[in-house]
Amino acid sequence: MHILLYGPGDLGERISYLLAARLGARDRLTIAGRSRERVQEIVHMARMTSHGLGLGARMAAWWVSDPTAFEAQQWIASEHPDAIIFTATRRTWWKLTGWPQPWAGFVQRAGFGLWLPLQTDLLMQWADLFKHQQPQPWLLVAPHPDVTAPLLKQRGLDAVLGFGNVDELVMAVESTGSAEVRMAAHHSVESALFGSRPLPPYYLSVQKDAQWVREDLGLPFEWPSGTRSHQWTAVSCIRTLEALFSDTSRVLHIPGPLGLPGGYPTRLGKGQVEVLAPPGTTLEAAITINQEAARHDGIDRIEAGRVWFTAACQEAQEALFGRHWASLGEPEEWRQAADIMQERLEEMAIS
Repeated sequence: MHILLYGPGDLGERISYLLAARLGARDRLTIAGRSRERVQEIVHMARMTSHGLGLGARMAAWWVSDPTAFEAQQWIASEHPDAIIFTATRRTWWKLTGWPQPWAGFVQRAGFGLWLPLQTDLLMQWADLFKHQQPQPWLLVAPHPDVTAPLLKQRGLDAVLGFGNVDELVMAVESTGSAEVRMAAHHSVESALFGSRPLPPYYLSVQKDAQWVREDLGLPFEWPSGTRSHQWTAVSCIRTLEALFSDTSRVLHIPGPLGLPGGYPTRLGKGQVEVLAPPGTTLEAAITINQEAARHDGIDRIEAGRVWFTAACQEAQEALFGRHWASLGEPEEWRQAADIMQERLEEMAIS
């Protein structure tokens, strides 16, 4: 198997080392990013990890600052990875905290969709390169996949999956002793749960005594500080990737499976993906639940390749960045919005 990981930040680095501890001599891991020094260091450590464990996976490094450059296009065309893990963003979520008033109020009311341009810009730049590969490699997306996966689907990327988010919620429920769990939930549910806010709509079924019972979601443990939760997200990535290419099928929970909004139970195996409904409801109802929950993340709707923002999100955009966007869709629109946001964040000295 050939895996390409683009975006060796904190999350990407954790995923790299987990992969290095699992891939064998017939496998290849290419780590790519914008910083030559960082990419080379991570590849070196991943290679040492694989060697130390006696696995012998092949490692390669590549760096590029502009994905639209001819060199990048030629490189992607020559690689033919089986799977691409994309973790790169313009600015990560954990660096967008500690807001003073009155800005903090706007940020809380807006939801995570406020930061969507910073999550989406780089992904949209790369998307058109990935979709021209034949056959299309599986694209596993970290940046807000509940929203970005539907956008990618509408731009012609059919083989797209997210990881983290709903899968993290399910792993948390499983950690309390529940053997079988099925859940439909948007990222906004996880954000509200660990932020001690009222929960958006979701659907949770737990199997008890051979019967599926609908349950309410409780707080299984305190959310870890800093970037420690990235280890959890990295585990979600690894188990999603392994299930996808396994010779036997397994049900996991995937955000944005095949471009659907929000997260769902999903059967993976042999390179095939089947989105399921939690017991006791329909897939159509689960989609509606996720669409409603998305508004708690500042996302009013996704249609025709565009994201439409809620009024609260637009109000926060105006307050923080001096302008608002009713909707964004084309790659250049995401780039321009992200540039404006970055400039303003630097002026406000938000690290």
